[in-house]
Amino acid sequence: MIMKILRSFAMLLAVAGLFACTEPTPIPDTISATPATVTFEPEGGEAKVAVTVGGETDEYSFSTAPDWLNVKQNGRELVITAEPNLVKAPREFILKLTKGNTFCEVKIEQKIGTPYLGYAVADSISVEYAGEMMFSFLKPVSEEHGGMEYIILGTEENKYVFEVYTTNFETAEDVKVEEVEYLPGKDDYNTLTLYAEKNTFALGTKMEDGDESYCMGSYISNIASETDTPIKDGKIKVFKGDEGYVILAEVKDAEGNEHKVVYEGEIEINTEGAKFPSQGHGDPTVNVYSASLSQNEEGSAVHTLTLLSGDEENPIMTNFEIVLPTPFNPEDFSGEYYINEEEPGAPGSINLGSLVDFGGFQFPMGSYIMFSFGEYCIGDGFASLVLEKQDDGKYLISGSIANADMSEFYFFMNINLNIEYYPASSGEED
Repeated sequence: MIMKILRSFAMLLAVAGLFACTEPTPIPDTISATPATVTFEPEGGEAKVAVTVGGETDEYSFSTAPDWLNVKQNGRELVITAEPNLVKAPREFILKLTKGNTFCEVKIEQKIGTPYLGYAVADSISVEYAGEMMFSFLKPVSEEHGGMEYIILGTEENKYVFEVYTTNFETAEDVKVEEVEYLPGKDDYNTLTLYAEKNTFALGTKMEDGDESYCMGSYISNIASETDTPIKDGKIKVFKGDEGYVILAEVKDAEGNEHKVVYEGEIEINTEGAKFPSQGHGDPTVNVYSASLSQNEEGSAVHTLTLLSGDEENPIMTNFEIVLPTPFNPEDFSGEYYINEEEPGAPGSINLGSLVDFGGFQFPMGSYIMFSFGEYCIGDGFASLVLEKQDDGKYLISGSIANADMSEFYFFMNINLNIEYYPASSGEED
């Protein structure tokens, strides 16, 4: 009996010793991350990466991120924040996650950036220098005006048309890109008033013409809807950058929408349609090929003799406003017409010229020479005219016109032409 008890006790000791020598199997460390690649836009932003770990604990570590990244651990998740990329190059970083003796990697990349984040990028540009072309129709309020220039930037969505005023360059060779900031001007197309101050841009105005509407000044044209919206505020900055010129525009349209657009690159200025202060004009006394006499109003003795000279495609027009005798012979207009200071408007007198303002639009009256729209010699200094009918029915025409300071003085000597007569219309239909 005792032997059986001893034998059982020995077996128990053996079993106990067996369990005492066996250690538990450790759980291996593992780590993985999803997604394995994170891509940020140039504007930056936030992304989350799920981390899966295996092992005795949930603890893991990750490498130190560069300044443009912020990585925070939130349990088994990483919150990654990228700052805006202001550099014209992509950015990349490999984030290493470690769990014990194992690791995994998350590739973090950010697309190529720009110093002008938030700006729509213009992929086309057109710059046209007009100079004083528009001033042929609308005279600037100030004589110290700038030259008109159009900057047109195109993006995928819009076309931005900026009407700016630069230096009033004397010749085409002088025209260049100026590094300036254009601010809103006081120009108003509603009242046909141009200030045209240098380093300003004309705010936009919606004009109505019957069922049609169009914009004057600066405006934004939406490509998809084919609608134009006037620009009502903002600034346009032009400066030299690393890759040519930079045009930065921050403007607000008539509907209160804000627009930011940038162009980077070279700028070529088209001057083909420009008008310059230094441009001369033809001589109105050379190649006079047409003469006509028109009655100003029905029943009036005031008539205008019009001479056309120079190029028939773009003629120079000279007008002498004279007072014929009453009654007069419509078959013979011979006579001498001079300034009558004592009795203006008397038969045989000639009326001096003047430049009349029609609410912002200026046009000459009386005796004057029109070289082109906006370019005149106003005969407000002197004018005379002599008409002598010849046996063949043609007239010998002699005359003169000068402006007030006598800086321009033109003589027409013995021009031999027929004179077509046009009485004033009664306004009644035939």
